[in-house]
Amino acid sequence: PFEDRQGPFESTGSADPRVVLLPDGRYRMYFGGGPDLNDVNYISTAISTDGVHFSLSDERILEHTREELRAGVGGPHASFAPLDTGGWRAYSSTKSPDDRHVLSYMTEDGLQLVQDPGRRLTLNEVGGGDLMSPYVIRDPAGGYRMFLTKAPDGETVGQIGGNSTTWIVSATSDDGLNWSMTDQVIDEAMRPSVLVNEDGTMEVWFIGGLGEGLLRMRNVMSDGDLSKGEIEIMHIQGGEADVHRISGGEYRVLWSRRHNLDEG
Repeated sequence: PFEDRQGPFESTGSADPRVVLLPDGRYRMYFGGGPDLNDVNYISTAISTDGVHFSLSDERILEHTREELRAGVGGPHASFAPLDTGGWRAYSSTKSPDDRHVLSYMTEDGLQLVQDPGRRLTLNEVGGGDLMSPYVIRDPAGGYRMFLTKAPDGETVGQIGGNSTTWIVSATSDDGLNWSMTDQVIDEAMRPSVLVNEDGTMEVWFIGGLGEGLLRMRNVMSDGDLSKGEIEIMHIQGGEADVHRISGGEYRVLWSRRHNLDEG
């Protein structure tokens, strides 16, 4: 927290934003919060009418004790896939480094979450030493597609001293519950945000692994080879980002700037 910050959130860190459009036209932001970013234990929310100016809200979701998080019950990196019936299915990765997996939740209002039985993906299925930041979209080819960060054996994402490498990998699902890994992979990449274009291709935005900041891979086919995509440097330095397309062909990017563990 900054010394001159005032109000009920002056001791709360913030990171890893996700924004959804509400039925009434407002925007709701979800972001990791907690006593400090070294031990985040809930997702905070904020509301906006224009997608730019947000007012912090009292609502929290996926709030757990630190002991629960270490036991692997859920975590602060979440994404929200809209459902045809209304509402969303939320996806999050566990925080426990000993038992990483992806969980899902049903929610009609985006605030009251009911956990789905079972696990969507386990570390054994994904491979490597760690997984994080699942980002789920409606697949242009049908069903759903998940992009997530993967670390090598013996490493955790964002570990002290940095990772030797990370990858973005992909999985598909017909129903949003049962997932199968694909062979899609982006090397030296982490923390994806994905847009679907009108022609059925995708744009994958992500953080580069060599200090390039936010990168973009355009015109990605749903079943394409991500390792061969042309990558653009977006000249934004920061952590996890959430990207949205707005009117006029422009984009709005919300991202958490690099920070110390006690501020965001």
